[in-house]
Amino acid sequence: MKTIQFTKPKAKKINYTSVKPDVQQDSIDEIEAISTFSKSRSSEKDLFKANTDANYFTVITFNNSDQLDEFILKLGIKVEDKQYINGNALAKKLGIEITTPNRKAPGNFKISKKLIDLV
Repeated sequence: MKTIQFTKPKAKKINYTSVKPDVQQDSIDEIEAISTFSKSRSSEKDLFKANTDANYFTVITFNNSDQLDEFILKLGIKVEDKQYINGNALAKKLGIEITTPNRKAPGNFKISKKLIDLV
């Protein structure tokens, strides 16, 4: 069994722009740091949602499996598993050009402390 190690993230350092302590400027710098952090968390949240969204597929049904087999045979594309057909391969076979670029495969996501605590 693989052991997962979790490390607590280090606190972000705030870059204060004033040479001497200045309550007003230091507060502005702290708000800017919070804003930057919020934006990065928001973009990570959006990326996670895009990479885990299940709304990228559709279902085509037939009356029986023989009809499905006939459909796949007449498509003339290689199908590894009859339940899943590569949409780009199908579009190409049908003469449809998909111009939307592929999304980069997701990397590792940060794991919620709440989930870690549950384990």
